[in-house]
Amino acid sequence: MTDHCSPELQSLLSCNVEVRDDELGVDVVVSLHEMYTARACDELAVALAELVEGGEVIQVRTAGQWPEGLLLHAGVHRDDWVYDIEGVHDIDEWIDRWGRGMEIEVRFIDPATEQQTFQNARSRQLAVDTAHYLLDAPELGSARKSLLQM
Repeated sequence: MTDHCSPELQSLLSCNVEVRDDELGVDVVVSLHEMYTARACDELAVALAELVEGGEVIQVRTAGQWPEGLLLHAGVHRDDWVYDIEGVHDIDEWIDRWGRGMEIEVRFIDPATEQQTFQNARSRQLAVDTAHYLLDAPELGSARKSLLQM
């Protein structure tokens, strides 16, 4: 999915960060792409939604199978578009991609209710910084003026 990203977004996605793996009890190094597609997409979605006027968190979760309600991915929804670590996506294509043909539930959530999402102050700051950098990428550049609350 990142093959067609601008050099600016590609650079952001490949940045490595050290995070705590609480299950293993060790620090691990992951790329921001992995961090916000496989670990903490909900944290980035909340941080990004705080910057997007009229944006709401959108979640794709499992439904009708075990484990029920498992978060598959989260982003920010506004005007039939979804914004996440990989840029801007048509909402229907984004849901299809992350639903992967499974039975899913799509939830729309006010970001103000999701503040408990952050693991700690460090993870919140990383998500906020990433959201700001993401809004500077060309993929969001054309939408930036209407997205940012200034």
